[in-house]
Amino acid sequence: MKLNQPKLNWEECHAAFHVDGSLRDIYVYNTVRSDWEKLLGYLSQYSISWFRDGEPCDFPDQISEVFAERSEHSIVAKTSVNGIIFICHFFTLQEIEIDLDPVEISNQHELDVVVSTLAGIGSTLGKRVVLTEESSPEDVWFDYDPEAGALGFCKL
Repeated sequence: MKLNQPKLNWEECHAAFHVDGSLRDIYVYNTVRSDWEKLLGYLSQYSISWFRDGEPCDFPDQISEVFAERSEHSIVAKTSVNGIIFICHFFTLQEIEIDLDPVEISNQHELDVVVSTLAGIGSTLGKRVVLTEESSPEDVWFDYDPEAGALGFCKL
């Protein structure tokens, strides 16, 4: 499927990145192990740094090892996409959650990086991807629909 990625206008949607001390969350719901493997495959085109309890570490051989460690350790993967940091958490196998600091998004170019990353994740997984207020999955700013190959701005 060809990705039909609209160019969202910074002036129209900059409020999504208002700086108030909170993060923005990227969610993919109803995930399984293979979705996590596809996500890591997609992110591997960029530099990924792994952290266990805040300390740098090597990526385990299998994604299942990451989730096995989650009961005793905090595991995160940090990825820089054109200078924007995306922090992937491994809270549950059934839901992908990636944090984004709105401080890093202040212009059209940076918005384009976020939009491209959302679309890339959604296209790779074939699943809906949303960007929300922190810890508020119902408060959606952007919604990527992989079947339509389009990303929408939900709050006007």
